[in-house]
Amino acid sequence: MTNFLDVLIYYSNPITVPDSAFEKAGRTMLGVAGDIRVSQEILAVTTREDLINVWNGVASQCRVNNALIRYCFLYTHASKEGSDLDGLEFAGSSNQNTLTRDDILALAVLPFQAQDSELLLAGCNTGVTGTRGWSPAQAFRERQVARDVVGRSGYAYFSKDEFQYVATSPNDTAIYLNAYRRMRNGMGGGEAMEDVLMRR
Repeated sequence: MTNFLDVLIYYSNPITVPDSAFEKAGRTMLGVAGDIRVSQEILAVTTREDLINVWNGVASQCRVNNALIRYCFLYTHASKEGSDLDGLEFAGSSNQNTLTRDDILALAVLPFQAQDSELLLAGCNTGVTGTRGWSPAQAFRERQVARDVVGRSGYAYFSKDEFQYVATSPNDTAIYLNAYRRMRNGMGGGEAMEDVLMRR
């Protein structure tokens, strides 16, 4: 029998993220999209190596348990500096803290179900190509077999509302990490920006 699995991988660092905002936002999204009848894996990562090990561990677990993934949510920092050294950002020294395009293309291929599966990269500019000529979402699209790969279309901010920016407080438990029309994303009223969707 085939089993189904929803996966949340989030950046955890008590020094730089003392309010556990990435975890809170990821759990909120998992609650919105997830299904209580489906098993969940919620995994914290701090370094680039953590992410690689956790990702490859999920692939191994799926093989052992004959499981297919419906949703995989990555809640992390990301960079957009215009080079192949961009990617998802983690704690560590400057030359070892980025999951680069080459790293993404070397990750194990997760067994996503053919229908209605989604890989979401909830970090700054994860769907933006810009001058670098690629985006993290695009690199994951090349490597993974999820039906949909989704990236953010601008700088991401934590908000109490999914569709309109509302400042959060450390005591909030249900929060979102989206790109909103504010600050580094230019003028606007704080409304959520449309994600970049890459569908098979």
